[in-house]
This record gives sequence, structure tokens and C-alpha cells, in this order.
Amino acid sequence: MLYTYPQQDGKYRLKNTLSLSGMKVSKPVLDHVLNCLKIEVSDITITLSASSVGEREDWFHTLSRAVADHAAGLCTFGGPCSEAREKLWMALGEAAPVLVPVSHAMMCMNCTSDFSLTLRRHHCNACGKDKVASESLPLQCFTVKLTERPEGEESNVFHLYHKKTLHYTFRADDPHTARRWVNAMEEATVL
Repeated sequence: MLYTYPQQDGKYRLKNTLSLSGMKVSKPVLDHVLNCLKIEVSDITITLSASSVGEREDWFHTLSRAVADHAAGLCTFGGPCSEAREKLWMALGEAAPVLVPVSHAMMCMNCTSDFSLTLRRHHCNACGKDKVASESLPLQCFTVKLTERPEGEESNVFHLYHKKTLHYTFRADDPHTARRWVNAMEEATVL
């Protein structure tokens, strides 16, 4: 287990490596310390205070289970732990991760600098990466077609196809606007 502490830049620095072999996790009752959790390894004892009883219980059960699994040899190479890991990898992608809106992002995901009034969310001044530019990707394998009308009449309806499958039908206010949208989408389909 890695024992780390946070730095000002949002990263963590390694303080110590704690072995799961012989580790003891307990919930001592100490004066003036709420939600206490004690981790004992051969030569190191760490006493922590969780922010709530629920958080302490979560940490206690997670650490106790990790110690018990390690003692039972469940995480050896090629053992049952690797089978569980394979099952986990098979389950990945079945449920989409929770989307965090840009307005809720607290730090740059490239350099982990905290956003502030001057360090904006759409462009990180610390690392120089422009987030908005990477969000615009070409519409590969898509085609846009105006609906066919008799000669002399222009259509204000157009379709977006992926290969030969119709995905969306759009209706513009007038044929001129429809033509402008079709032209813009055709440009977006080219690398």
C-alpha cells in the first residue's frame, strides 16, 4: 500500500510504502479524535481521522479485506485475483462513466493545476493545452445529402448518413440556410 500526501500542484508525493503482510487495521477510541483509524505495520503506526463514521467504516472494511485477501494469497500472479481482474476488464465499458460538466472541473486534467479566475477551464495557461480545440473532430465516414425535389425547387431538409445508414434528419428555416449547413457539414467530414 502506498502512503502519500497531497502537494500544492494537485499531485501526490510518496511518503512510504506499507506492506500488507502483517498489517493490522483497527478502530481505536481516542480522546479528542473523532472517527479514528489505526494502521499498524511492523515498524510503522499511522493514526488517521476520517471525516465521517461512514468514511472510516469504508476505509476499515476495504483495508481489512485487502489484508485478508493478501494473507489468503488471492493476489498472487496467475491466481484467483487475475481471474477476478479479467472479469472486471470484461465488465468495463458496459456502463458509461459519469460525465463531469466543464463548469464543475476543478483542475486541468493534463497538468493538474487548479482552475481559478485567471486560469480558465477551456484553456490551461499552466500547460498551454487548448481543451476546446481537441473537442472538434472530423465526422469521419459521414455524408450529408439534401432531400431531392423536382427541378427548380430547393429543399430545406437534409440528412446525415453514417456510411449508408440514416442517422439524423435536419430541417432548416429556408433552403439557403439548409445549403449553408450542408456545406459546413461536408467540410467537417474531410480531414
